Amino acid sequence: MQVRPAFSIVIQTEADMFLIDEALAVGDAKFQHKCLNKFGELKKEKKSIVLVSQSKDLIESFYEKTLYFFNGEERSFGPSEQVTNLYLDDLKSSKLAYEPPA
Repeated sequence: MQVRPAFSIVIQTEADMFLIDEALAVGDAKFQHKCLNKFGELKKEKKSIVLVSQSKDLIESFYEKTLYFFNGEERSFGPSEQVTNLYLDDLKSSKLAYEPPA
């Protein structure tokens, strides 16, 4: 519940860039819909939105380009569908599988 008021306050600022880390992962469908509508408004205003997300559908539907980091380094940057498919390929090949410390 803390994310909603914080998001509402931040999104009303006059900033040129917004950094949003998994905000949509915690809200219900109505909250997510409101957020996406606001993102659309900001996009039309030519504002920069950096969204951290693991939602392939969200990334591909909203962003033309995506940056994918792996182990703190850039793994890929380019068209969202291409980059998200690489991420999924990495998941399938176990590159991203959790390995507990020895």
